[in-house]
Amino acid sequence: MSTLPTSPPPKEAAERCLREVVGEAPERSLLVRYGLRSLEVFAYWMPVWVPLVLLAQIGVRGYRPAVAERARLSAHQLDLEDRLEQERGARAALEAERKALNDPIYLERLRRNREGE
Repeated sequence: MSTLPTSPPPKEAAERCLREVVGEAPERSLLVRYGLRSLEVFAYWMPVWVPLVLLAQIGVRGYRPAVAERARLSAHQLDLEDRLEQERGARAALEAERKALNDPIYLERLRRNREGE
């Protein structure tokens, strides 16, 4: 037979250590045990509730304001498209006038037209 002392199982050793630290009062020991168990459960489920909290924040602070902004911008889209078409028409007219003013034949016609009046 072996004469080596056997060590207690880890759970029993932890409980004995806890009794030494906390004391032998059963109410306090029970309270500490429940508190440690609560922390253990909390830590165990952390990979589940952390993403849920993150998704909730994205939903409240990210998605809903983005949807509201999209609705607001789509309401202004038609007005902006109309303004863009007007500006493109004005640009085309100014471009045609610029080209005409660089044409010597057009300038001569303008000069003769002014002299004739």
